Amino acid sequence: MPISRQSPTAFIVYALCLSSSVEARAQPATGGLPPGLEAMLREAHRAERDTVENIAKRLYPAYRQEIDDLIDDIDDAEKARVAHEKVLRGWHGEVSAGASWATGNTRSRGVNLTLDVERKTPNQEHRVTGYLDLASQNGVSNTERWALGYRLRRDFGDSPWFALGSLQYERDRFQGIARRFTEMIGGGYQVIDTDALDLEVSLGPAMRQTRFIDMDNENRFGWAAGAELEYELTDTLKFKETFNAVLDEGNSSFISVTALTSNIYGRISGRVSFTADYESDPSQGAQNLDTRGQVGIELEL
Repeated sequence: MPISRQSPTAFIVYALCLSSSVEARAQPATGGLPPGLEAMLREAHRAERDTVENIAKRLYPAYRQEIDDLIDDIDDAEKARVAHEKVLRGWHGEVSAGASWATGNTRSRGVNLTLDVERKTPNQEHRVTGYLDLASQNGVSNTERWALGYRLRRDFGDSPWFALGSLQYERDRFQGIARRFTEMIGGGYQVIDTDALDLEVSLGPAMRQTRFIDMDNENRFGWAAGAELEYELTDTLKFKETFNAVLDEGNSSFISVTALTSNIYGRISGRVSFTADYESDPSQGAQNLDTRGQVGIELEL
């Protein structure tokens, strides 16, 4: 019976069925996958596939490479299907949320949200990212920053080279930025592309329009550079480092986000991240460097 795309109970049943085949742990792969395993992975809903994949690899360690090859095949088939769907369909990714508070001598509270969703076709990747970070101390707001960005990546077959364009809006009142638009177009290179490790770098010209709270507005040309590293440390633990920079003669910006995500159950994961945000020429009274650590829960969409 095929697995229901909406029923997590079906996955548990299949996992129990797999667990009855414990002798597979000691048996080497002899070609092909164990009966039922391919159907299970193909029928799994995308949001649950990582969990099913992890269970399968633990129960059938000799078939890890075959399982990875099958997942790649499933991903390619999904990209081809998404290419023929409406633009609002085929999106997936993660949203995370965290909060903090303190009482007593100091009363403080804060909330942070992050969004990272994408839509992949055989040659294109549409990606929407964003974050919101608010905090107050003793009833006075001391953090107010948020941003929303869109990136389009265009691949060229199996070539590691790609083209991209991006648009971002951001606001950081305590850094003196009332609003800032950044547009970039350029190219990139996929340095590493394996099942466990991905690394890409990009570079291109950029335009930036900034409205400061207490300084003159700026419209400047510059260069944008970026790098993104994803490393699957284990089946349930992932490391990600994202670095972006915009360089211009007036003010250069650098932002680094380091995150460690561990699966808790199904589509729910725990996330710890550290962000360093640097402005070379901030508005009067603002510091060059902002750092913040966050702990939260991440939900795979």
